Amino acid sequence: MGSHAAATAYGRSLIAGERALELGCAPGGWTQVLAERGMEVLAVDEITMAPVRGTTFIQGSFTSAETQSEIVSQLGGGTVDLVLSDASPNRSGNHSLDHIRHARSPPPRPRPRPLHSFTRWLYQ
Repeated sequence: MGSHAAATAYGRSLIAGERALELGCAPGGWTQVLAERGMEVLAVDEITMAPVRGTTFIQGSFTSAETQSEIVSQLGGGTVDLVLSDASPNRSGNHSLDHIRHARSPPPRPRPRPLHSFTRWLYQ
């Protein structure tokens, strides 16, 4: 990742001291970039990841009420300046097999209402 890409995330400057919530953070590449830029990072994923100095990690699905409560608790009632998600479905590495699995998957369900309310709260 070039230095310009590391200085911005999807067109937004990464500013030291700001709070970032990273959803679907494993294996931790973006978590490390955010931390190196001096951001306060709360990283969430169902999959465990190696610790990244200066960050807080919550293992769980960000769509579950329990994990959302833990996020709110970790934020201490405050909000975040940036929500970042580079999440993707788990893959086997075998393109043909992954394609078949994806094709057989049921269509995505609508997001649960609590997640909608939760993300709206994050940006207030």
